[in-house]
Amino acid sequence: MMLLFKARQLAIGSVAALALPCFTLAAADMKVLVAPVISAPLLKQLPLSGTITSPKFSTLAARVDGYVEKLVVDVGDNVKAGDPLLELDARLARLELQRLAAAREEADFLFGDAARLAREAKKLAAKKNISQTEFETRIAHASANKARTMQLAAQYAAQQERLARHTLRAPFAGVIAEKLTEAGQWTSAETAAFRLVQLDPLLVEVRVPDRYFGQLQVGSAVTLMANFRSETKIDAAIERIVPVGNTDSRTFLARVKIPNADGALAPGMAVRAEFSLGDGQAAAVLQVPVDALVRRTDGSTLVWVVRTEADASVAQPVQVSIGHSVGDRIEIRSDQLKPGDPVVILGNESLRPGQAVTAAVAG
Repeated sequence: MMLLFKARQLAIGSVAALALPCFTLAAADMKVLVAPVISAPLLKQLPLSGTITSPKFSTLAARVDGYVEKLVVDVGDNVKAGDPLLELDARLARLELQRLAAAREEADFLFGDAARLAREAKKLAAKKNISQTEFETRIAHASANKARTMQLAAQYAAQQERLARHTLRAPFAGVIAEKLTEAGQWTSAETAAFRLVQLDPLLVEVRVPDRYFGQLQVGSAVTLMANFRSETKIDAAIERIVPVGNTDSRTFLARVKIPNADGALAPGMAVRAEFSLGDGQAAAVLQVPVDALVRRTDGSTLVWVVRTEADASVAQPVQVSIGHSVGDRIEIRSDQLKPGDPVVILGNESLRPGQAVTAAVAG
């Protein structure tokens, strides 16, 4: 009886199990990382080191000899073109200018009077009421006084310029890199007073191996990164190539002009420069990160592109032909892809056609 009861229990349990509804757990979408297909020239990059220099640096001196009465700036000061830097004792120069001003006033008065007498002489001569000697004397006297006024005007202008030269002014905008004199010192046109360095714009000088001479030209693209701030990239172009090689290093000089309005860079700093080789006329090609490629055992290559199907993101394989590569990017050819299509670069090893995915865009 006991055996029969257990057998019935097993039979009832089996029937109950069969009667329960069947539930299937839906598989979660696979998480993948994607990057867009882009269309752009794929140029070979040449990484080199360079140095920031200033396009203008000048050792300044006063244009006249004199006693330094006042220093207007100090080391590290930023100045604009025309700003005063130092002033020389100009008291004697100002007194001489006053003397010449008085002499000009006197000469103008004498010339005016002589010119009046000359005009009268001409009227009298027309009526023959003046001797020829007196007539010629008055005309000569007027001419001499006119010449005197012109002479004093030139002397006055020269003294004005001499007085202005007692103030040394900045010839261009920059920073005072060195101060080489002090108030109370005697200085001359042969004595350096300041060293001025331009800070905006700046130049980057790069020594390029001579085997690349024909592959770089003015206007070639270059990306610059200062060693202390590698996260910041500056897109620029070659401004000048010096077509004279260095026989010791077998290099030639390339110069790149960069803006520096924020003063973040300074002459003497080291930079990394990446030059784009070629003539700058390369055609745009489709390209993807190298990690997007999946190579199969039959020798073919494919990428997984994420498409929207029935309001869901799914991965579909697309066979591609590959071209040349530069760095971490490679040229691809396929009529099934276009710029902007998201291709999987992480998680593409185990995908199946039509598999649902959750895509995150690579930063």
